[in-house]
Amino acid sequence: MSGTLKIALTYDVERNSPPIIKSTGSVYSGLDLMPEVIDIMRAHRATGTWYIAHDTEEQNQIARHFPDLVAAMAAQGEIGSHFHFRENGVVRTDEAYQRQGLTEATRFLRSLGHKVTGFRGGNLYLTPVTLRILEELGYETDSSVLPGHRVVMNDGLAIDHTGRRSCEPYYPREGDPWSGGGNRLLEIPMSAAPIVSFWTPLVSVLVNYIVGISNLVVFDPERAAQRVRIIRAKWPTKNALVVLSAHPYDFLDGRMSAQDKLRNFDRFLALVGAMPGASFATAAEIRSGWAPPDSARCTRADRAPLKLTTGEVRVLRNRLHRRPVAPPHTVS
Repeated sequence: MSGTLKIALTYDVERNSPPIIKSTGSVYSGLDLMPEVIDIMRAHRATGTWYIAHDTEEQNQIARHFPDLVAAMAAQGEIGSHFHFRENGVVRTDEAYQRQGLTEATRFLRSLGHKVTGFRGGNLYLTPVTLRILEELGYETDSSVLPGHRVVMNDGLAIDHTGRRSCEPYYPREGDPWSGGGNRLLEIPMSAAPIVSFWTPLVSVLVNYIVGISNLVVFDPERAAQRVRIIRAKWPTKNALVVLSAHPYDFLDGRMSAQDKLRNFDRFLALVGAMPGASFATAAEIRSGWAPPDSARCTRADRAPLKLTTGEVRVLRNRLHRRPVAPPHTVS
């Protein structure tokens, strides 16, 4: 297959999210496994983008509590910022709160010597206000978009990404995070694939079957690698990109031991690393190889979803019915 394939391994590095806390009894479960994850990545020359949480809640200021671990992550890729839009359990998305929180998170992480030009919003929260503040703070990439994703959290935080139906990176239009053309910051969506997709958002249904290392990569690396191949085959350009997302606690013991998950992760990296034209890339590396905004395409074709054939839809539906896959984490 001609063209390149970039694999972006991204992590939301944060304290546990309920109900994980109740089941493990530890606030930071999974962080102790990250040195092993880093070693596996190093063996495969795989870089990662580590989005480090730094919230107004001091307990979720990871770099303050684990500076050496964050430094080790930086040595194996890129450090980005991860911020949750809550204060004392209350949703806070007003501009003043966003500006203060994002500024403080950025300042602290950069004070440790990390460049920090990439961002991912907690729960994938993103608005035009968020984008404007990120650009003012000198961010160059964002990865808070999951095409077709829509959810209202129990506390009322509403996330709606149905305006974006393509997994291809793009430069958001001023005032519209879901359409291309305008801002200097590159949006790098997490990978998803549609079962049914139409131009009207209300009838566009996408099933996220690749994002989330916990879903398949640590349980069934061969199947996960095959899904990467499907996305590669359906990519509308020569240069394909698959963006995977994980949390440290995804590697915890559960229905499979942590060591088995780590072995499966190793196997997955070997499989995708052996694909023709494949390599691993950080968010910053993806941006450096992407077309600048002045020459980026801003046509209807840029928003075209990845098409699946009728036969592929039937196979995927049968697999989902036969072996349900846990939904991706939306509490990060």
